[in-house]
Amino acid sequence: MLQTTPFLLFDGDCAEAMTFYHKCFGGELTLTKLADTPMKSMFPPRKA
Repeated sequence: MLQTTPFLLFDGDCAEAMTFYHKCFGGELTLTKLADTPMKSMFPPRKA
């Protein structure tokens, strides 16, 4: 059976909000920063 893993990319820091909703609704939450993935080279550098 085909299995998919959805993911969302946000511009900025949303870890606090996602953690809050995880506490409210439960379920499984995995937070990974883009800088910690192989995809980081596919995005332009952040502007300060």
